[in-house]
Amino acid sequence: MRHTIGVLLSVAYLFPVFFAGIIFAESFRRCERKSQAFGANIVGAVAGGLTQNLSFILGMKALLLLAGLYYAGAGLSGLIGPRVLVQSGLPESREPAPERAL
Repeated sequence: MRHTIGVLLSVAYLFPVFFAGIIFAESFRRCERKSQAFGANIVGAVAGGLTQNLSFILGMKALLLLAGLYYAGAGLSGLIGPRVLVQSGLPESREPAPERAL
């Protein structure tokens, strides 16, 4: 019985990591500015690491709640972000400046 619960909990913790990898890979493939995508990934990794360290103080249940809030915020920004850019008149992505020969 304990072994089954352990396996189920392992699978439950696996899903956020698995889907985060899929989301990043797909976003990176579509992104025109690869350096910004890597930068955002690094910021997310740092925020995740700091949040994990908070779990040592607040406990594992608090970590799961914070992770849920992060994913909800990411989902909302994905839905709202492009609409805000379009309504403000800003381009969704800018073409990189052409390189000049020296």
